[in-house]
Amino acid sequence: MNKKYSALRRLLSVWYLFLGWLLAVIFVFGLIYGLRTAYRANEQISVFIAAESVENERLEALLNENRPLYLANIKLNYCTSLRNETIYNVNWMQATTLATDIYVLPESKISAQACNAYFLPITDEFIKNNFIKTDRLIFDENIYGLKINQNKDNGLISFSDENYYVCFGRHCGHLGLGSANDGAIEIANWFLNGMGEEYA
Repeated sequence: MNKKYSALRRLLSVWYLFLGWLLAVIFVFGLIYGLRTAYRANEQISVFIAAESVENERLEALLNENRPLYLANIKLNYCTSLRNETIYNVNWMQATTLATDIYVLPESKISAQACNAYFLPITDEFIKNNFIKTDRLIFDENIYGLKINQNKDNGLISFSDENYYVCFGRHCGHLGLGSANDGAIEIANWFLNGMGEEYA
């Protein structure tokens, strides 16, 4: 009898080892499940918006309802703390780390360094083939962004009082370059044209 109690006491004295093992197993299975169910890069487009306010749930639902057929998801990230540099920089770092496909940014948040590090330079020919005529954002003789038409109040995004541009992430694979996947062009056109009635 004493041997049984002694063995039980020893087991209870190292309970934290069992708990640690259990948590490790749960974490590993959760990681495996997350990786197996995560969207692949060619199935999802990510969008980052920096504005005064963003109706994020409504906007993300609207984008997903009207997404190109080959896509499984459009993921929306945003920041409405434009004047708080600390909060904005945290959101910006997250967006760039996650290799965002489309950026919707005010001119004050775009620099030559950001363009060179994170945005894909585009050509006049690419613009002519895919977009209406619009002003361009140029740094070091390269085109990095297209100006958004902000004339229409759509109730989804409140822009700050400056020019806004759509820029493509350096690793965006949805521009139809070498593949039929051109969903980023369709989504960018929607932003550029004032988020019109066809998505409302």
